[in-house]
Amino acid sequence: WGGHSCPAGVLVSRNVDQSIRKTVGKRNIHGNNVQVYRSQISVAQWSSNWLAYSRYEGLIVTGRDMQEMPPGALAAITQYVECGGSLLITGGDWREPDSWRRHRLDVSDEMTYFMGFGQCRVLNDSSPSAGGAQWRQITQMWQQAHQPFSEHRGIDDANRLFPVIEDLQIPVRGLFLLILLFAVGIGPVNLIVLAKMRRRIWMLWTVPAISLVTCVAVFGYATFAEGWLGHRRGETLTILDQATHRATTIGWAAFYSPLTPRGGLRFGYETELTPQLSTGRG
Repeated sequence: WGGHSCPAGVLVSRNVDQSIRKTVGKRNIHGNNVQVYRSQISVAQWSSNWLAYSRYEGLIVTGRDMQEMPPGALAAITQYVECGGSLLITGGDWREPDSWRRHRLDVSDEMTYFMGFGQCRVLNDSSPSAGGAQWRQITQMWQQAHQPFSEHRGIDDANRLFPVIEDLQIPVRGLFLLILLFAVGIGPVNLIVLAKMRRRIWMLWTVPAISLVTCVAVFGYATFAEGWLGHRRGETLTILDQATHRATTIGWAAFYSPLTPRGGLRFGYETELTPQLSTGRG
């Protein structure tokens, strides 16, 4: 999903009128105009995996599209809406899926479906002059889909908001003291002791030995401070749809590990991951 620096994107069926596409492109979210992406294929060829649509803040189809859409694509779009996406149907005769009926809310002759974490609106008047209030509500629907994934935080801010470990600060004082002792020990102390023993030639092995001991001490200090095992935390919210036997989960997962996990991080094929940390690349 895009961030504040990336405009919200809307995927539009190729059957949607051009005037509607122009109207959508003029809508503004977070200071950027909505980016309109016109599908080059018919809805009969749309994907049956909801992740194919998760890049977009909204989908726009016609009532005819809904009639021609294969069951797999319809199920994927339904799952996309349940996961926080938005769908706009621009009028036309169509029959609502049976599983949608119990999610419908009729307000002022407009049908709105609240499914999971997202919503679907039916625009009966599909002309671009269909009323400023309607388009403001539609824009707000896209903004709600865009907002949760648009804020990236630094490591400290993220750990403060969703703590994984108590302290992320690097132990600068301890490491500085250790390096200072190393510098003093390998230099003046080593030289003075060997001079008194009249064994300066021993510097050929005492210097590497002191360096080795210091490396082991640094490694041991880091191990003692952070340990071997990683830390993880997760908080999720799940909506169970008992009628369709589906569950939709949204949540946060945070990981902190001193060492790279051997097997990496693995998630299911129907899971979308959205980084919440700023990469510093704009």
